[in-house]
Amino acid sequence: MHAQTWLARSGRLAMVIGAALLLGCQTNTPDPNGNTGEYTTGATLDPERFANLPRAINPFAAGSTGQLPAAADVLKDLPPIGDQGQMGSCTAWAAGYAGATATANRAYSWGPETPAHQGSPGYLYTMLVEADAEQGTACGTGTLISTAMDLLAQSGCSSLATVDYVDSACLEPLDDDAANFRIGSYKRVDPTDRNGVKAELAAGNILVIGAQLYDDFMDYTGGVYTGSGVLLTQGNQHAAHAMACVGYDDAQGAYRIMNSWSTQWGESGFMWMDYDTFEATVFEVYALMPNGDREPQPAPDPAEDPAGYLDDAFQFADEDPVSGEITVYLVFYYHFDAPVLIHTITVTDPNGDSGTQTYETWYSDGYVAFQKTGGFQWAAGVYDVTFETTTEGGNSIVYQGQAEIAALGDDVVGEDEVCENLCEFAYDGECDDGGPGSDYAVCGYGTDCADCGPRPKDDGVSGERCTDTCPFAGDGACDDGGPGAAYAVCDYGTDCTDCGPRSGEPGGGDVDDFTSICFDYCEFAYDGECDDGGPGAAYAVCDFGSDCYDCGERALDDLGLRQVTHRFRGVEVAPKARFADLPAAGVAETDLGENDHPLVVTRATDDEASVSPMPAEE
Repeated sequence: MHAQTWLARSGRLAMVIGAALLLGCQTNTPDPNGNTGEYTTGATLDPERFANLPRAINPFAAGSTGQLPAAADVLKDLPPIGDQGQMGSCTAWAAGYAGATATANRAYSWGPETPAHQGSPGYLYTMLVEADAEQGTACGTGTLISTAMDLLAQSGCSSLATVDYVDSACLEPLDDDAANFRIGSYKRVDPTDRNGVKAELAAGNILVIGAQLYDDFMDYTGGVYTGSGVLLTQGNQHAAHAMACVGYDDAQGAYRIMNSWSTQWGESGFMWMDYDTFEATVFEVYALMPNGDREPQPAPDPAEDPAGYLDDAFQFADEDPVSGEITVYLVFYYHFDAPVLIHTITVTDPNGDSGTQTYETWYSDGYVAFQKTGGFQWAAGVYDVTFETTTEGGNSIVYQGQAEIAALGDDVVGEDEVCENLCEFAYDGECDDGGPGSDYAVCGYGTDCADCGPRPKDDGVSGERCTDTCPFAGDGACDDGGPGAAYAVCDYGTDCTDCGPRSGEPGGGDVDDFTSICFDYCEFAYDGECDDGGPGAAYAVCDFGSDCYDCGERALDDLGLRQVTHRFRGVEVAPKARFADLPAAGVAETDLGENDHPLVVTRATDDEASVSPMPAEE
């Protein structure tokens, strides 16, 4: 153990810290409910920097990949409850003692019970004071949570066996084993995104949180805490406190919080905080991801440029439980042999379109996620991924790699059901396939599974197929290619008005199956603009193939799409009518295998390191 007071600055971490707010270093006298000692806070929140950090995207939260469990926690990875005493060191306790210990145990499975396997709050606190000294931080005062995240990702945190903790001095930050407690990466989580917070915990990621406290917080002794609604103040500022969120329980409607005020406070050092109270008082939530090592490794040599890899790549569709909006995420997992300062990550899709995200954070293992809204998936094919970085040795390095992304697949259904999402209006919240309970009959039966659910292979009427989803239904001519049909331009059984109910399998008609159509009944035909919503169309305001003069002859593709588009008259094609970009529920994944796709390393010149930022979201 080392107890030498250490206040010298070594210049170990160089960064620009934005405007920091809400400094807290509040103490409280013993409360009337029997809690002993004085409780100290000590977190500094930086809302501007927090808002600009990459957001956590956890596929576990997606409704298409399974329901979240009713309860989850990371208790098996936690050290015993500790006590920060009179030092404003709650950030170091939440991030270093709880966070670094939990992520290290998750990586190595070595057990968090002994000091050698516990992150030292004394080490991290001294490093925080040093890093934030230019912002007025001194030994004993509060520190930035965001800086703690950067320190853990870049250099780690020595063990409690190497650097002890005392609540009256800043100790020499010996870093003999700090690399053992280095996290792979971290992401911000919206405190009000209840599913997002729970998804991280269900996935095994500990959360470090920064909160403004209510004035009865220190008096908590047990049960589900809802709070007084009156903020605790220190002078003219609200007191801020860092803690760890380590679980949730829907039966109690609460998160489990790990504090650093000894086992004499709360429920043996823990609290159950009501979901609504959490969302009202917590302003920063950081999800910590472990590094990619499976056993402790020596500290990397800063003079060596680390190798980099793409470990995984996939896309998945997620439905907002409140709004019903579908968001499709494109995710790339990466690994570096040592931490690098990632400046930007640029992804270029198979069509040559690029998006860039700015990081300016130290990572070794993590993921980058891009998103599309409005129900459009990412194009299948090979994507180029470029990382613009600086190594610990100060070298500017560009890492480049490729990954193939698969298209989203259809829902898993039974043998007697049909469930496809070929309808161009799938995922719009309205059932469009003309079957029982449909809002519209503008798509083929069973082709809007996202909104209608799986359909029986027949239409539910005596085993017969009888819908009018054919755009030419009711025109006096049977168009479905079955027995007696005049034309074969629609799916079998979709022109019931003209053909009557159909049974059995398609076929038996005495007409040739058309490979193309060419009509000019569109009300905007001959106006010089293609209006049928097909490839190259200017608008999607007429039936497919009904503006032949302006669009030319249309091929009937293999998908059997014969949709009418009159519901969206006046709406431009891009991007609504591009049925090739529509998603199906689920996760489409290409498993690359661990370290299977090494990134190409390029020493960056000024030109090579320059990446033009483009919007990452649509």
